[in-house]
Amino acid sequence: MIVFLVTHGNAFTLQAVKAAAKDFSISTMRYDQFFAAKTLPHATYVFTALDLLANWEVRVAASMYRHLQSQNLRVLNDPARVLSRYGLLRQLHRSGLNRFNAYRVEEGPEPKRWPVFLRTEGDHDGPLNPLLNDRSELDAAIAGALSRGIPLSVLLVTEYMAQPVQPRCYT
Repeated sequence: MIVFLVTHGNAFTLQAVKAAAKDFSISTMRYDQFFAAKTLPHATYVFTALDLLANWEVRVAASMYRHLQSQNLRVLNDPARVLSRYGLLRQLHRSGLNRFNAYRVEEGPEPKRWPVFLRTEGDHDGPLNPLLNDRSELDAAIAGALSRGIPLSVLLVTEYMAQPVQPRCYT
C-alpha cells in the first residue's frame, strides 16, 4: 500500500494516480489525520504539498518522517530537505535549467530581466499583479501588496520569460 499525505481539500490531485493503480493499493491521508493517528498502517508514505503547510507542520512532518523510517517503513520526500519555491527557483537558475531568476523582496532585488511578476511564496494563486515592466511598477506593486497586509517575508519577484519551445511548453 502507498499512502500519499495531503493537505485538507487536496486529495483530488491524486485521483488520476489512484485510478491508474491496478496492482497495488493507493490511498490518501490528510496531514491533520496523520499527525493525530495513534497507529498507522504498514505502508509506503509519500509526503506531498509541503509548501502548503505551516512551518510548524513541516517540522512535525519531518519528525514523523524520521519516526516512520525508524520503524523500517519506506518514506519518500523528506520534509526537512524539500526546497521552498524560492529555493527551487534559485537552484534551477544556478544549474542553468531556468534562464529566469527569482528574488526575495526583502533582499531589495534588482532583477536582471524585465518584465517580472510579484507573487507570494507559499500559495498557488498565481501572480499578484499583471506583468511589471520597470522598477517603478515593481515598487508600486510591492507597496500595494504590503498595504493589503501581505508580509514582506513571503513576497517573491520572478523574472518572466515565456518563450514557447513547443506547444504548451515554455522556457
